[in-house]
Amino acid sequence: MQALFHLPTIPAAIPTRNPAFTGQVTLAGGSSTAPAIGFSSDPDTGVYQPSAGVLGLTADGTEITRATASAISLGGVPGAESLRATLVPNAVNRVDIRGSVTGASPTIQAQGNDADINLTLMPKGNGVVTGTGGVLKLAAVTEGQGIAGYAGGIMVWGITRLVNGPKIAAFGDAYVATGASSGAASGTVQLTIAHTAMASQSVSITGAVTGAAPRIGTTGGALAFAPAVPAVLFPASGSAPAVTTDGAVYFDTTMAKLRIRAAGTWVDLH
Repeated sequence: MQALFHLPTIPAAIPTRNPAFTGQVTLAGGSSTAPAIGFSSDPDTGVYQPSAGVLGLTADGTEITRATASAISLGGVPGAESLRATLVPNAVNRVDIRGSVTGASPTIQAQGNDADINLTLMPKGNGVVTGTGGVLKLAAVTEGQGIAGYAGGIMVWGITRLVNGPKIAAFGDAYVATGASSGAASGTVQLTIAHTAMASQSVSITGAVTGAAPRIGTTGGALAFAPAVPAVLFPASGSAPAVTTDGAVYFDTTMAKLRIRAAGTWVDLH
């Protein structure tokens, strides 16, 4: 009987350890549980091809990394991965993520060809950048701690022991641009700074040394008081003036009289 087919004979000279080949060696695509390249002691760990143009790494039958021509996904399949690095054609700048030794901080850093590189955090949709427990802690300039948080509709900043005149500002937010910035203590608003379009003058508050009086002034023009009720209250005193540069007006609590000083003489207003 004539044989209809025959099997090729594998030459015994082909080494089974550290083989060397020329040309291309092709393998079956495999799967996450039976990768194309695996290990005899761990057959469901290795490399396989999920689909054309895709390379996957699997461990114990679970895909942990997938690479395509446009991105690399780590920690799961695309759509369920923990981290994805996306290809940017002709990119010259990148993000470096580095660990640290004991006592130091891990870093996320911009690196690349440009001399000055911004590092941008981009939440999706209406998402925000936040820290643990909704609190974002910022390093101070010299010492102390800067804290930014958000709770109950109020943006809260706490800054301690900063030097060289720290400045807190908000730009580009319609609510700030048309409304006001408020300062609160114990959850209650204590100070409000209202917006004035194209303002060219501002209020200045200056401290004082021992024996002198702190000042509330302006950077230009007069200082106008505009209370919610038509009154400006000054502390009553027995002899010390309440409104004065040299003792001009005061309310004498002992006589229940308003006294005005003119030309060095006090005049009582009954």
